[in-house]
Amino acid sequence: MIGKRNRDVRLLVLVCLKCSFYCLANEIPPPSPLCQPQNPIFNNLTLYFAHPIANNTHPLRWGNHNMGDLAGEALFLCADNYSVGHFHDKLISQLTVRVDTRFGGYASCTDTEPGTCEIGARLPGSIDVISNNVSVGRHAATYWHTCGDIVNYTGQCLSNEKLGNWFSLPLQGMCNSLHMHSASHNCTWHVEAVHKTIMVACLLEQGLLNSCNTRIPVTGGGCMFPSTQSIITKAFTSSDIHQGGCPNVAI
Repeated sequence: MIGKRNRDVRLLVLVCLKCSFYCLANEIPPPSPLCQPQNPIFNNLTLYFAHPIANNTHPLRWGNHNMGDLAGEALFLCADNYSVGHFHDKLISQLTVRVDTRFGGYASCTDTEPGTCEIGARLPGSIDVISNNVSVGRHAATYWHTCGDIVNYTGQCLSNEKLGNWFSLPLQGMCNSLHMHSASHNCTWHVEAVHKTIMVACLLEQGLLNSCNTRIPVTGGGCMFPSTQSIITKAFTSSDIHQGGCPNVAI
């Protein structure tokens, strides 16, 4: 189960207790409807992806993975820092991803290659089911007991500015860049640029773990990590380790 966001086994137990109808009847809720299109339909997002070091057997691909915006990645790193720092997620990349903003239900995806995705974030009172195999999924960044509460909504069609967002990028939705400006093509996202990749070890050296002690509860549940966001921003803005930066590494 390592490598998936919203992967706490205790959470699945709670889901079955809260949503016993679906569990006992072995039924799945209907797929989450797509969000109404924003203006513009296609938008560029700055996203972060914690991932292993690629190799010739399993080269890095961006599809069938979860990524987070700045606030969402800060929560991910703080809530799952042991797995990120001590297991296979040795790198973090910052990307610009052009997405179709008609977001669907969020899917939990692996961060190893080849990536795989499954039914998404299942929280008490809000069960995500992926809308289809093409749409980009969005979910408010939440983890089991990160701040003592569980956010009681998926946040699929909300901006989630304080909590941050997690996104699922289905491989089948990956676009040729020429198709990203037309809704008539059956594709939903494209990596426009990979700006920088850094070692997780550098973030740890810059005080990642200590920054996670500064958390601010958000109304309705969950929390934000402003100090961690600052650590991430400095790491990707500068390469000078004496100024909080981290050097770029090849992927």
